[in-house]
Amino acid sequence: MKIEDGKTGVTTSRSGAWWTMSLLRQLYDALQVDVSPRDISLSPYSIEEILENLDQDMRPGKAFAKTFFKLRGIKLSPKTIAEVGNLIAALPEEPLTLRLTLGCDGTREEYYNDRSCWWTNFPRARDILHFNGGGAIRAYKNEELIGRAWFLPYEDWIVLFNFYGQGALQHAQTWMTVTSQAFGWITAIQSIDFECSKEDLYVNSPTCVVAGTVPAPRIYVIKPELDVPYLYSKKEICCENCGDCFPEENVRFMEDTLIEPGYYCENCERDLLQITAGSYVGEWCFYNSAVFLDDEIYFHGDQEIVLDPCGAWCRCADAIRVGEFYYAQQSLVIDEYGTPHPRNGGTWQRCGWCGKIYPRGDEHFAQCCQQHLARRQQRAEVRQGLEERITQRLYNDML
Repeated sequence: MKIEDGKTGVTTSRSGAWWTMSLLRQLYDALQVDVSPRDISLSPYSIEEILENLDQDMRPGKAFAKTFFKLRGIKLSPKTIAEVGNLIAALPEEPLTLRLTLGCDGTREEYYNDRSCWWTNFPRARDILHFNGGGAIRAYKNEELIGRAWFLPYEDWIVLFNFYGQGALQHAQTWMTVTSQAFGWITAIQSIDFECSKEDLYVNSPTCVVAGTVPAPRIYVIKPELDVPYLYSKKEICCENCGDCFPEENVRFMEDTLIEPGYYCENCERDLLQITAGSYVGEWCFYNSAVFLDDEIYFHGDQEIVLDPCGAWCRCADAIRVGEFYYAQQSLVIDEYGTPHPRNGGTWQRCGWCGKIYPRGDEHFAQCCQQHLARRQQRAEVRQGLEERITQRLYNDML
């Protein structure tokens, strides 16, 4: 099928593109069968909120019943669902103008959805759409933009997806009808997978409309060309350190002894430190690879420093060997005999009587305990003798 840029068509029957107060009132009356008369919160205006949140992958009646149950907890009867579906399908006979354009140049407001992620988080999607021969079909009511769908060509057909619009123009079923009416195409709804990541082409739903001059076969997957030039977006490069991706001008290629050659973002560059001591003086490394000792910066892989079993760094020249391991001075305690012990080794003990450190199980603890008990007993005897003399003196004074 030949795709004509600027191709315009007008619907010949209902557009299904907006809600009228008349429709809202009819829906309100239809719902009274299943809704309690005491529910004063239901009004034509509250029904409009339900219509704006319908599931675009379902038929209008079932979609309305699903959203109504979700928001209000009320299950509609099959009869009410059918009546609601017929009312939504019987929108006023008002012409709708559809305009097909190639590419997606312009602002997101010009494509109806002013919050489209194709202009923020996923701008690469517009490049891929453009260079794969795709574009947009926009719907107008009296020159007012009221809806949009993207499309990609597929052999002799085009595939419409990501439907946005007022009222029923949120639904694939509506776009199937209006594109058929406006352009005379043969249309059908199919569930199609897009073989690409969301970063390449963000697709809201697999529910698509296939349109062409002849009936379309069953299409299971679309494989757009992803290796396309940058037109609407900027080339992004991932930082070797943090893994985040940035525009090419916001990263810089760096190569040094202690960092992997590659591109680094501005944030990671701020984490680079220059080594001031050890074997790598003058080289650069990241903050998480640096070791700080006595106001000097070492690289953590330097052979001149060592990490002891307690997790403390020290210079190899200052390390103290205890058993088969080397320790920093702050990781050791020295007992009264001058023997070093690892703080977390369990080979030492502080005396609870004198506060001094001895090897665990040392005879000092028994001796110190006996001495202190003897002193305590002696003090108790002195105190008792004193109390007896005071009592005797008081007794003598009373005689």
